[in-house]
Order: sequence, then C-alpha cells, then structure tokens
Amino acid sequence: MIRADPVTVNPTRVIDRTTPGLVAALKPAIKASVSVRNQSLAYSTPANAGLTAAAALSSFRIHYDNGDHAIRSINVRKLPDQTAALNIADSFSDDPITAFGNWWVIPGATGGELTTSISSGQEINLTVPVGPANHRLVLGGFSLRIDGSGNNFEKGEVQVGRIAIRLNDPSPQASNSAASRISGTVFTNDGNRNIIVTVQYVWVPTTYLIGEGRVGNRTDPARTRGGVGISGQGSPERLRNSVTAQLPASDRYLIRAFDLKFNNGTHNMLDIGVHLDGATGSTGADDAISWQDNNRDDPIEWSVNYLNLR
Repeated sequence: MIRADPVTVNPTRVIDRTTPGLVAALKPAIKASVSVRNQSLAYSTPANAGLTAAAALSSFRIHYDNGDHAIRSINVRKLPDQTAALNIADSFSDDPITAFGNWWVIPGATGGELTTSISSGQEINLTVPVGPANHRLVLGGFSLRIDGSGNNFEKGEVQVGRIAIRLNDPSPQASNSAASRISGTVFTNDGNRNIIVTVQYVWVPTTYLIGEGRVGNRTDPARTRGGVGISGQGSPERLRNSVTAQLPASDRYLIRAFDLKFNNGTHNMLDIGVHLDGATGSTGADDAISWQDNNRDDPIEWSVNYLNLR
C-alpha cells in the first residue's frame, strides 16, 4: 500500500457549466458501502443502498488476513440482486479476508457489463454500447477469473504482475457517438491460462460532475525505510510520500481507470485496492492504493483516473 509522489497529473478541468438553479434541483447521489470479513469466496454482500446499474465505483480494498496467496479470482462486482461480490480467492476459497467497497448511486445514470477472455499480457478491447447524450463513462465494477484445468485446481492459481482497466469515452465529443471503449490488461506468471475479465460500466450525467484528474507514482527501485521492512525482517520498504493537490478533496469521486503494476515480475497478492481518500480499515489510513504481497520491498508503478462528483 502506498500514497506517493505523482508522476503525471491532468489539471482538474470543468466538465459542464450548469446553472446554479439546476444544480440545486439535482437529486442527491447516495453513497452505498459494503464491508466484508469472511472466507474468501463470500458472495451477495448487501450494501446500505441498492447497487443498481446507476451505482458507480469510488473505492475498494481487499486484504488477505492470513498472508499472501496466488489467486484464481478477484471480484469487485455488482450482482443482479443489487448486492456485491467483493472477494479474492485462490483455488480453495477458504482463506479469511477483510474488504470494503464504496459506490455512488447517481440519479439518471445507467450502465451494463461486458465480458472477454484474454491471455496473460493481452490487451482488453471492448466496445461500449452508445451512451445517452451529455454523459461520461466510469467504472461500475470488475471481476477477473483464471481458467482452471479439469480436476487439477492448483493450476488455476497464478501470481500477478499487473492489472489495468481503463474506460474511454469520446469527451469532449457527445457521449452518444460510437467511440467508447474499455481497454487494459492483466499480466500473470502463466501464459497458458485464459483470464475471464468482466467490466461493469456506468454512464453518469454530466450535471453531476465538476472535473477530472489523474494521479500516480513510480517507486523504482525500492527504497529503504530505516532498514526494516513491514515484516520486521530487515527487508527494504517503499516509503509513503504524500500526494496533496492532485488527489480528490473528499470521497466524492468516481473511478474511470486504474493501473497497478509490479516492476519486478509477478507476485502473490496480499492487498489490492484503490482508495484515493484513504484506506479505511487498513493499517495505513493515508494510503491511496493497495498493491503488495507480504512485504513492501517491490518496486511498483500505479495510476488512477477519476471524475469528481458534485
């Protein structure tokens, strides 16, 4: 987990110039939160508000409570019954995890989901159906599943080097033009296993949006922190350096894209998350992302694109 100096930042820019009277008349967006402390393949966890097609993802974090693991699946996904699948699992799905997820349910938003199968390192390339006029595209949720091999479930587990999901709309062109796509990639240590990727997308009315930003960092090579790693065994540890102006001012933001990458190969996973307003429930409340195995000695590179919510 790390909150670090930015590498590239797009200055916040105005998305619309809605009149104050119209802004005052907007129905409020509702924050829907999910919290999980269970075995790793727990499904259908309810939120405090229904996770409909209008629910856009704002933050999430999933943590193994018993050390890192190779993985077979990751879910940060809305379900048809308006609950969430929020979990990470290896082949046995019996490990304790702690997780949270936050969505904003936005009046007038709409969305859907698309699924594809890729091999390790292959580019995700999905065409999003044309959206309504005056809307922007954001992430609603996602899931990754590694194909297994008959009865040999262990071969379904992989180490991970990178997960990237990007939603691209034609802004500043009209959102109802056919130019919106989902891209990204997943890199693992097994190129022979297909990866089933599902991405949920949400079209948000621009009247609910006030700007966008991008923040990220590269920690390469790893730097020591007093000569002692997070495990206490003397391994080097990435420093937590503060990002200030480029982060959202509050929890009122929506994820458009994230890219989490190890720069030294593939690893088991202990933590994965995007939480630009702080990692509630973690040991580092000031962290912007979570991305590590059992220690913090690996050089990483990450970025997050977001839209600010009124």
